[in-house]
Amino acid sequence: MYRMGASTLAWFAELGNKIRSTPQSHRPELSWLLHLATAAKEINGDRPDIARKLVKYGCRRGTRFLGGRETGSGMRTPFFGLCGPEVTSALDQENEVECGIEYLRQIASISQLGAHEALISYSGEIRGYPYVEWTTVSPVEPHLAKCDPEASGGDGATKKHARWIHFEASTNDVNIMPQLVERLEAIERRGEMCEISTDPDNHICPVKRAKRTMGAQAHVSWNNPPGVFRMQLPANTRTPTFRRQGGKRVGFGDFRLWLVNPPGTNVDEHRAQSRLADRGDLTDLAQGLTWLLYKASGERLSEYLLAYLRKRKRLESAATQAAKDADMDSMANEMVQRDVPDCFATMTAHIQRPVDWIVSLRILEVANRVYGPLHGATVSLRIIDQDLSKVLWMPESLKRVRTSPGSSQLTKFRDAVRVPVDRHVDTMTRAESFSCIAMFESGHFNINPDKLSEVIALCSEDSIFVSEILLSSPDIDASQLGLRHMVGNIGHAGMVLMVSPLEPRIRQVQHNAALVDHLPYDHKSTDSFAETSLHLSFTKWKMPLDWTNTGEIDQEIFLLESVADIDVLGRERHSPDVLSFSYECQVDEDAGGRDVVSLDSWEELLDHPPCIGIMRARSNWTARLAATSILIQQGRGHTAVVVGDGRICLMCLEEFYSDPEPHMPQVVIY
Repeated sequence: MYRMGASTLAWFAELGNKIRSTPQSHRPELSWLLHLATAAKEINGDRPDIARKLVKYGCRRGTRFLGGRETGSGMRTPFFGLCGPEVTSALDQENEVECGIEYLRQIASISQLGAHEALISYSGEIRGYPYVEWTTVSPVEPHLAKCDPEASGGDGATKKHARWIHFEASTNDVNIMPQLVERLEAIERRGEMCEISTDPDNHICPVKRAKRTMGAQAHVSWNNPPGVFRMQLPANTRTPTFRRQGGKRVGFGDFRLWLVNPPGTNVDEHRAQSRLADRGDLTDLAQGLTWLLYKASGERLSEYLLAYLRKRKRLESAATQAAKDADMDSMANEMVQRDVPDCFATMTAHIQRPVDWIVSLRILEVANRVYGPLHGATVSLRIIDQDLSKVLWMPESLKRVRTSPGSSQLTKFRDAVRVPVDRHVDTMTRAESFSCIAMFESGHFNINPDKLSEVIALCSEDSIFVSEILLSSPDIDASQLGLRHMVGNIGHAGMVLMVSPLEPRIRQVQHNAALVDHLPYDHKSTDSFAETSLHLSFTKWKMPLDWTNTGEIDQEIFLLESVADIDVLGRERHSPDVLSFSYECQVDEDAGGRDVVSLDSWEELLDHPPCIGIMRARSNWTARLAATSILIQQGRGHTAVVVGDGRICLMCLEEFYSDPEPHMPQVVIY
C-alpha cells in the first residue's frame, strides 16, 4: 500500500461508487466504509500529489490510530480480501452456490492441490429435502469422473470439472427429481460434467443426514468413488476417506473442503494441509482495481461486505423477489425458498473482526459528524499518533459495546457496526463534543469530558468553537443545537476552554423614574432592541487544566472565566423548556381588559411591572437571548415565555396556561 497510494485511494473511491449504486447503501453497517470512500475520492481529486503523501504519512505514523496494529488488534487482511483472486473470481459467478464453490476451487488452486487430493461439498435443500453436491477442485478427464470401475478413456480428452449430486430418494420424494434434473442441466451448461445418484450405497456417507450434521463430520467415505480418487487407492482398498479441513479459510457452513487421507494412498495429506495453511492473503491491488472498475457487481460487493459485518441473512434483490413471485414452481424459486447458501459467510469467515479496529472507525465517523457543521475547521495531523479506541469522549452507546461483559469478540464487533452513527452522536453531551474537538484540534489532548462540564466555548489559534445555544434565540429547542465554528482568536496562547461565572452579576436597577415608561401594549410587532450587541470579556480567573490526570500542570491548555456585558453565558447552564402550541383563533385578539404593557428598553425589563409585560424584539435573537438569561439569573425564568416570529394572541396564551390552574406568564418575549 505504501508504494501505491494513488491506487489505494482510487480503489476505495470506486468501492464507494459501487456500494452507493445499490439499495444496501443506506445500511448502518456500511456507513463508516462509505465515509472512507468519500474521503478517498475527495482527497485524490485536485491534488493527487498531496493525497499520495498523506497516504504514505498515514502508513508510516498511523500504526496506533485504528486500534494499535502493532499489538495485533488491527485489521490484517488487505482490502477486506477483495483484491485476492479467490474472492474476485468467486464474486463473478452467476449465483451464490457457484460463488461458494468457485471460492474453494480457487483456494485449492492457490494451494496447489491436485484433483486427486481434495474434494468440495455444498449442502443444500430443495423443497425442504437435503442434498449434497460434491465437486472436483480442478478439471479431470471424462473417464476419471465416472463412478464405473470399468470406465476408460484417452489421455487427450478435454478436462472438465465434475460434480456428483447425492440425494437419497424414497417413494415420497419422486417429485424432487425434476428439480434435480434442472440442477444437473444448469451445471452442464457451465461446461461441467454431472451425475445424479439416489442410491445410498454409492453415496459419500453419511449423505442422508441434515446439512448441519453433514458439515460437522470430520471424516466421510465414498463407497463407489470415481476414477480420479480410485486410481490413488492401493489394490486392497475400495473406499477412499476424506477429512474435512478445519479453519474458517477452507470452508464454513454449507461449503466445505475435504482432503483425501486413506492409509496407503499416494496423497500426502500433511503436505496438502501445510500448503493450505501457508497460502496467506494474496493481494494484487492493480488486478483488484481493474476488476472493481469493469467487472464487479455492486450488489455482490454489498452482500459480501454485509456478510463480513453482520450475522448471516439473505438480502434478496428486487429481481429475485420478482422471479419468486412470478414462477412459484421454477428451480430458481426452489433455490430462494430453501435455506440460503452462506457463500459470502464462507468467503469472509477467515477475515479478522478486531473490536478496537471497528470501534476506532466508528469513532472516526462520529468525529466526522461532529465536525460536519463546523465549516472551515481543520484538524491536526498529529492526531494520527493517537489510538481512537481509547478516546475518553467515546459516546456511551459505543462504550457499552466495547466493555460489555460476557459478550464475545464477534458479538462486540457486530454490535459496534449495527447502530447508526446518528444515534451515537445524539447521545453525546456537550462536554464530549468539546473533548472531541480538543483532541482533533490539538492532535493529542485526550480530556475526560467530566472536566469540561462547564465549558461553553473552546478557542485554539484562529478558531473559536462555541455552543450554538449561545448564538440562537431561546425559543429554539436546545436539544437540536450543537457547536459552531468561527474564525478568530481571543488573544490568549494555547488552547482556551471558556467557562461562565457560577454567579453572574446583573447591574442594579437605577432609581430614575424617567427611564421607565411601561406604555400600554399597542399590538404592533417591532424590534425595540435593534442596537443591542454582546461584548465578551474575561475575569482574572484562569486555571491550567490537568487533562492527563497526573497532577502535572500543563500551560498549553487552561480554563478561562468569561463574561458578557449582558450576560448570556449562564443560559448554557439553565436552559429553559421549549413548548410548542398553535393558535386556534383566526385573528389577533385585543387585550380584552387585561393590564398589558410594552417593555421597550432594558431598564423596563429590569424594573419589571406588576402586570403582564411584552418585550418587543422581533427576529432579534441577541436581545431575546440576553433577556432570557437575565430573567433566569433573576430567578424569574418560570414567569416568562418566548414567542416565535409569528403573531401573538393573548387569549390563546391565557387558555394554554390555564391548566391545571391559571398561571399566565408575566413576561412575553416577542
